[in-house]
Amino acid sequence: YAKRFRLPVASIAFQSNARVLARESRNYVEHAKRVFMLRPEGGTNLSEAVSLASSMKPEKALIALLTDGLVDERDLKRFAEQSKANRVVAAVVTSDVKGVETVKTVGDTVQIFTVKPDSAGRTVVSSLKPLKNAEQH
Repeated sequence: YAKRFRLPVASIAFQSNARVLARESRNYVEHAKRVFMLRPEGGTNLSEAVSLASSMKPEKALIALLTDGLVDERDLKRFAEQSKANRVVAAVVTSDVKGVETVKTVGDTVQIFTVKPDSAGRTVVSSLKPLKNAEQH
């Protein structure tokens, strides 16, 4: 999406604390490399990540959340509020049913995907339910 519309991207990593992983740029390969190098560790502080993302004042941007879904629902709703001025998607990278169900609570405003390996070890990305207004942002 960002590449298709030539939008700048900023990456934020969050575990116990949120931090800027890569500053705003159109270097999509560099952002992808940094994301793929991440490893899970510690807790999930989505609240701090949403605050950090909001402070960047994105507008008409793509905001993507990669999560196991095991986050506080109030923080998830704050994340979903970013869809008022932006395109917001969430990718649940887990096979944990509870994580998927938690993220589904914002499915009316956030386009949700699941990411998991198939039996051959390939990564499969599936859309849970396309939004009616997904192309508005």
